[in-house]
Amino acid sequence: MKKNLLLLTLLIIATLGFAQNSFVIELGLLEVMNKKDDEKISVNVIFKSQVDCDVLRNIAISAKDKDSRREAVVNELKRFSKSNQKDVMNVLQAATKSGSVENIRTHWLVNAINCEASRDVIYKLSSHPDVAAIAYNKDEFLLWDEKMEKVESYRGLTQNITHVNADDVWDLGFTGEGILVGLIDTGVNINHVDLVNNLWDGGEEYPNHGYNTYENNHNVEDGFGHGTHCAGTICGDGSSGTQTGIAPNAKIICVKVMDNAGYGSANSISAGMEFAIEHGADVLSMSLGIPNASASVKEMLRLACENTLQIGIAAAVAAGNEGTLNISFPVPNNLRVPGGCPPPWIHPDQEINIGGTSCSITVGAVDFQNQKAAFSSVGPYTWENTTYNDYPYDPEIGLIRPDIVAPGVGIVSADPYSNNGHTTMDGTSQAAPCVAGVICLMLEKNPELTPEEICYILENTAVKLTENKDNYTGSGCVDAIAAIENIDGEEVTPCNPPTSVTASTIDEYSISISWNNVDNATSFNIYRNETLLNNTTSTSFVDTDLNPDTEYCYTVTSVCEDGESDHSEKSCATTNELIIPCDAPININAVVEEDLADFDFKFKVTFTWDAVDNAKSYSVFINNEFVEETTAPSFIYRTDVEETVTFAVMTNCENNESELSEEISVEIKYQDIKEYKDRFELYPNPIDDYLYITTEENINKIEIYNIMGVMILEKDSTSNKIDLSDLNNGIYFIKIKTDKGTIVKRIVKS
Repeated sequence: MKKNLLLLTLLIIATLGFAQNSFVIELGLLEVMNKKDDEKISVNVIFKSQVDCDVLRNIAISAKDKDSRREAVVNELKRFSKSNQKDVMNVLQAATKSGSVENIRTHWLVNAINCEASRDVIYKLSSHPDVAAIAYNKDEFLLWDEKMEKVESYRGLTQNITHVNADDVWDLGFTGEGILVGLIDTGVNINHVDLVNNLWDGGEEYPNHGYNTYENNHNVEDGFGHGTHCAGTICGDGSSGTQTGIAPNAKIICVKVMDNAGYGSANSISAGMEFAIEHGADVLSMSLGIPNASASVKEMLRLACENTLQIGIAAAVAAGNEGTLNISFPVPNNLRVPGGCPPPWIHPDQEINIGGTSCSITVGAVDFQNQKAAFSSVGPYTWENTTYNDYPYDPEIGLIRPDIVAPGVGIVSADPYSNNGHTTMDGTSQAAPCVAGVICLMLEKNPELTPEEICYILENTAVKLTENKDNYTGSGCVDAIAAIENIDGEEVTPCNPPTSVTASTIDEYSISISWNNVDNATSFNIYRNETLLNNTTSTSFVDTDLNPDTEYCYTVTSVCEDGESDHSEKSCATTNELIIPCDAPININAVVEEDLADFDFKFKVTFTWDAVDNAKSYSVFINNEFVEETTAPSFIYRTDVEETVTFAVMTNCENNESELSEEISVEIKYQDIKEYKDRFELYPNPIDDYLYITTEENINKIEIYNIMGVMILEKDSTSNKIDLSDLNNGIYFIKIKTDKGTIVKRIVKS
């Protein structure tokens, strides 16, 4: 019985090992898996390894212009994801041959893979060391209940154009000419007369002026009737007589990320952003969002927005229409994602609770009296309970949302179901493309504007509706003419930057920064690789939680009453190299075998343990005495006598060694079922593809285990011929269950 108990122990340990990886599979996916049998499930596999933002920032800083920045950062993102996804892709591609995996789609804006996979494949992927999360790629309703009503077309400008003073910008010669907008939406009626002249030319490869990332085809037809209206607000050129577009000469790339019922997912949104960026979009318009998003969805879309920022592209994102639904969508989660993602530029009112940045300029809605629309979602938002863990809500203020507002009530724009008609709609979906159009005007005047500069200008030139930036109307209502006039303004340096900025290494995780005081400065902003890190009234700061053996570069600006200074000279420091400790092995197991035909001793005990990442070798101790050094995480003990031995092992690393592992005690003796085992003959052994069992006993079940004690094959069969052709060469154990008991024997596949 002792031997069977040892094998059972190994099985329990193997099961516990899987349980340790089960946290990788999100609860929502586990629930779906429990409801489905062998049906494949759409999942997002998100990797732990993501491109370091500092690496991308350094690439962006070194680029000579915006186009080269886009190319260099996109190439690095693609290179990283292709290299990092190789192991998992091998598993998935192998599984396609058996039909366990279909429709694999790799992502580079986020290091992630989407596919349809069976439960077995999902479980297998959950044990991969670089898989952070496997989440159900659930189709969600990405829009809102926005009522559409037909209106009579008229000759002239729509009211939202004049409300934000876009027509005054046209008088200066800026109409969005040469600027391409990635419209991430439900598709577009590409035959509408107000839009037909302003569609991206995708050539023969993309004949419909864009792509459908939901169905992965070229159908961009607006079956839901949302994207066309948004497109008209951006660039409707008035060919019908009714002028609806804020930037009437901009062009749009039609990226359909939803089905005709308005449903899409984090996968289709990420793929849509990738398509628009890869094909030259200068700005994104995203009137959509996922409500009550899971942690993995939030992190996947925030990471997509963070990397889009590093590429140099801003996105106008709808805040959402849940402003009156605080019971179902309570603050601090009243906004959808990506509307809840942080902005490119941190407003001074946000600096008491600072966090990361992204491309998302979040837009709320007002009416034509600049009163907040009741439906417009409100902040603050929080990223607590995610790996970002920033913008805490309580006791801090959370992330102020939205950044800015625009007209979103009674907006007249292109009719999706007519080639020359118009409809009205209400919603933040109508406000966001208005801001996207203003960004087009800004980029025509200065194509090299960064997302940070765009956000800064929009917020600082908006028509103020409150004294401070708040969670109802942000920094105010967008003002196109004020934004344009503020580009290349005269007052560039309102105060002097700090001097003698010095970065010094403290340890593996910390760097200190110090600088000289500036007389008229009220505080100082510290930037790490051009991204705002913190604000302080001191002349020093300690940056913590850094990566070991990594260079970080810092600049500091002075904040004065009249604004912020230029950046100081850059100072860099490298954190100390991390000395990796030498850990003792864990999970030591033993398997006892007796009277093996091809073994010279009566008993063979195979000890195994978990490999230690930085181990060079292992020292083995039997009964507290050193016996051997091995490079493999296993050791075979041979003996002819029945005895009890204690076993322990020590790790040998590059420069040091670990403590001894915990000891295990193994009793070596003949088992009570020896006579019963002799009633079974297994041949051939070693085997090729088939194993034959000769016995007079009734076989109920056969289980095959590998050397680690993990069951890899189970057959509910009374057949005496076992097909083992799928097994790799090596040593295995076969458990044969009969009416009279269970026996275990060793087999070799060669």
